[in-house]
Amino acid sequence: MTDRLPRFCKYATPMVRTKFGLKARGLSHRIVIPNHEGSGQFDLTLAGASAATKNRAKVNTALRFDVRFFLITTLAKLTSTQSDQMIYLDTRDETAGFFMFDSAPKEREALSWAFPVFWSALLFATVPHVRDGVNFIREHLGSGFFTFFVAVSAFLAAAAALYATRQRWSLASCAWLLGLAALVVYLSFDLAKGSAEEAIHYVQYGMLSFLLFRAFSHRIRDYSIYVAVTVTGTFLGMVDETVQWLTSGRYFDLRDIWLNFKAVALVQIGLAAGIQPKLISGFPGWESLRRLCLLGAVSVGYLGFCLQNTPDRIIRYAHSVPGLGFIDPNQDQHIMVEYGHLHGNPDTVSFRSRMTGEELRRSAAFQAEGNAPNIDHYNEREKHEKFMDIYSPLANPFLYEARIHQLRRDVYLKRAMKHEAGAERAEYFATAYWENYILEKNFGDLLHESSLRWSPEQKAKARTEADLSEPYESGVSRHLIVNYSPRQTALIFSGMVAALLFGAFICRRASQTTLAT
Repeated sequence: MTDRLPRFCKYATPMVRTKFGLKARGLSHRIVIPNHEGSGQFDLTLAGASAATKNRAKVNTALRFDVRFFLITTLAKLTSTQSDQMIYLDTRDETAGFFMFDSAPKEREALSWAFPVFWSALLFATVPHVRDGVNFIREHLGSGFFTFFVAVSAFLAAAAALYATRQRWSLASCAWLLGLAALVVYLSFDLAKGSAEEAIHYVQYGMLSFLLFRAFSHRIRDYSIYVAVTVTGTFLGMVDETVQWLTSGRYFDLRDIWLNFKAVALVQIGLAAGIQPKLISGFPGWESLRRLCLLGAVSVGYLGFCLQNTPDRIIRYAHSVPGLGFIDPNQDQHIMVEYGHLHGNPDTVSFRSRMTGEELRRSAAFQAEGNAPNIDHYNEREKHEKFMDIYSPLANPFLYEARIHQLRRDVYLKRAMKHEAGAERAEYFATAYWENYILEKNFGDLLHESSLRWSPEQKAKARTEADLSEPYESGVSRHLIVNYSPRQTALIFSGMVAALLFGAFICRRASQTTLAT
C-alpha cells in the first residue's frame, strides 16, 4: 500500500505526514518515484538512512534528517521533467517481526481503539451486577476461586509472552516476566486476607493495559507509550470508580484506583522489560512529552476533582442540580471521599475518626445514656443495614463509628474462637483486643451503658491469646484522608495541573522551533 505526498513537499516529517493524512504506521526506508517513461517505478534508497532504517523503529528519525537532504537535491531534477508525476512513500512493512508487538497493528487505528473502548464499556456496564456475581461464586466455589483465577491468568500470560518471544529469549526477559507473574500472585494472596475478589482488578485492567498499548502504538513508537498507557488506564479506572459511586450498592474507593493503577503499570513493565517490542525504541521527543503532559493534566485534574467531592459539597449540588436528587450522602454508598483525624499512637494502636479528640470526648459524655439502647437493639447482624440507614456517618458519626468498632471486635473474636492455637488465632485475638481497647478508651461511656461491654475475664483471655507485638491500626474508617485537608489537596492538585499544562505549552513551542530549524 502506498500513500501520496504532494510533489513539492521538501521532506517527510511527522507534521507533514499528519497534515496530508499519511499513515505513519508502516513506513519503510524506501521512497518510490514513478520513472519518467511511465512504464514502472524505481526505488531510491536513502544512502544516509539505509543503516539506521534497517531497524524499522528508527525510520521516523531517519526520514526527518535524511529525506530532507535527499529530496531537496533530487526532486528539483526529477520534477523539472516530470511535472505531472507524483511521489509515493512505500508503506509496506518489510521489517515486520514474527511477534505481534514487533510490527505495527495491521488493523485500522479506529478498530484498534474500538477494543479498549468496548472493554471499558463492558467494565462499566457490569458494575451493577458484579456484587451478585461475586456472591454467587463465593457461595458455590468459595472465595479462594478469585485468587486461583488471577494466579492462573498471570502465569498463563507470562507463558504466552515467553512462547511468543522464544526466538529471542534472554535471562533478563524471562526473569522479568516470571517475576511479575509471581508478584501478581503474591498481591492476590495478600488481598485474600480481606476481600479476595478485589484481585480481579489485575485481570480486568491488565487486559485494558494490553489493548491500550495496541491502540497507542499506531502513533507512539518511543518509550513514552508505556507512560501514556499507564496514565490513560488509571484515568479509566477512576471513571470506573465514579460509575460505582453512582450505582446503588457500590462504593467509590481510592484503594481500588490504586489497584487499577498497579494492574495497568505491571503489564506495561512486562512489555517494556520482558517482551521488549521492536516496534518501540528511542526516548520521547517534544511531541511525545507534550502528549504525556496533557494526559497527565486530565488524569490529575480528575483525581483532584474526586478528592474535592466531599459530603457537604455533594449535599449542595445534589439538591440544586436537576437529575442528581438520587445522590444522598447520608447513605454510606454515596460518599466519595471524607477527611478526618488520626488518633492514638502509631507505634502501638491508632484509629481514624471523622471527629477530633475533643469532639469524641464531648459526644461520649452526651450520647452515652440515650443511645446505648440503640446499640443493644441493633446488635444482630441482620439489623445492621437498618442501623446504617438510621445512623449514617453524617447524621451521627459518633454512634456510627462506635457500632463499626464493636462489630469488628465481635467478628474477629468469633473467628479467633473457631481456630485452634496458631499465628492466625493470635492475630484474630489481637484485632478483637485492640478494637475493644479503642471502644473503652474513646467510646467508653457509651459502651458501659450497653450490654455489649466485655467482662474482665473476656479481656484477660483476649490479652493472653493475642499477639500484641506488632503496631495496630484499626480498619474502621480506614478510607478517611488524615494527612491533608480539602483546601490543601485543592492547592496541591491545582498546582500539579498548572505545571503539566505549562509543560505541554513548553513542549509545543520546542517542537515548533525544532521543525522550523
